Amino acid sequence: MKIVRAGFLSSIQDEGRIGYRKIGLSPGGAADGDALRLANACLGQSGESALEMGLVGAALEVRHKSVLVHMGAGMRASIDGWPWPSGKVVAVPPGVTVTFGTAERGVWAYLAVAGGFAVPEMLASQSTDLRTAFGGMGGRAVRAGDELPTRFDLGDKAYRHWARHGRPVHAVPGLYEATWSLSSTVCLSLQTTSDSLLSDNFSVDETHTGEKSEDAARELRFLRGPEWDIFSQTERIGWLRQRFLVSADSNRIGLRLQGQPLCLPHGRDMRSNPVAPGTVQISGDGQPMVLLADCQTVGGYPRIAHVCTADLGRAAQCRPGTSVRFREISRATAASLLQERQRMFHQVQWAVRSKYARGE
Repeated sequence: MKIVRAGFLSSIQDEGRIGYRKIGLSPGGAADGDALRLANACLGQSGESALEMGLVGAALEVRHKSVLVHMGAGMRASIDGWPWPSGKVVAVPPGVTVTFGTAERGVWAYLAVAGGFAVPEMLASQSTDLRTAFGGMGGRAVRAGDELPTRFDLGDKAYRHWARHGRPVHAVPGLYEATWSLSSTVCLSLQTTSDSLLSDNFSVDETHTGEKSEDAARELRFLRGPEWDIFSQTERIGWLRQRFLVSADSNRIGLRLQGQPLCLPHGRDMRSNPVAPGTVQISGDGQPMVLLADCQTVGGYPRIAHVCTADLGRAAQCRPGTSVRFREISRATAASLLQERQRMFHQVQWAVRSKYARGE
């Protein structure tokens, strides 16, 4: 695929580098790992890399027969002018142009291709580490004119499958669409059954990290952090009652929030301590920052909380200006939320594989 327009902070990302935090290397990977996993599940695969796009999407010229899907932020997408909804698998011929617009909801969208992108692995991952400039396309965001290599042999095989079993799109010769797409139930709720995972003739344009309730969509559930008790009870209660605004300075490193600042305890020297995606630090100005995929491995600010793993995708998809609040949960609840999310992914994979096995 050739990049015609790069979009904003578009880069190759997979599920990240595991096992290198001890040498100071962040796992990185997709900002919204849930959206990436759902995109791969739609293609009947797992762990493959995708093109991550932030706020403003890219435009790409397809060079080989390919099978594609996109998930995540609500970006309007089209293939040679044909509207392409999120969660809809398509088989595309060479020569067409895939165009993404701006994100209407959320921040990060993912373009996945059957077989993944064929960029070199570095430390067992294809992810782009923008802070240390390695991985992906030379450690940088993609640029106009870049050629993104794909495993065209796998793409050709997948294309032949959809040419036999898909529905032709007459507006674009050689384009086929799946007769099913990822159900909105999957995208908007974790409480679903396998029968409702995939629906016929249904398109979804919602980020999966959203909820039906506006308030719930902005709520981040957390566990107490190691430095929770250094703040007074009054400070903690006030922090929990606040609604913070997402700052425009937010990025893949962290979600910067603005609100009534917390008073940091005086006379306490903080050693650098381990941090991870989800850690909520209180910076020197008293404002919270939720660390995300590209965060450092140690930090010297108080760790008041840790956002549960099940809500990391939701945090990453909070746009600048979004109102955010925190809600404390128990460790048992956090574990249950993660188990439920894993169950959902397994059900999506099972449902998609069943469709493939039946030639649908």
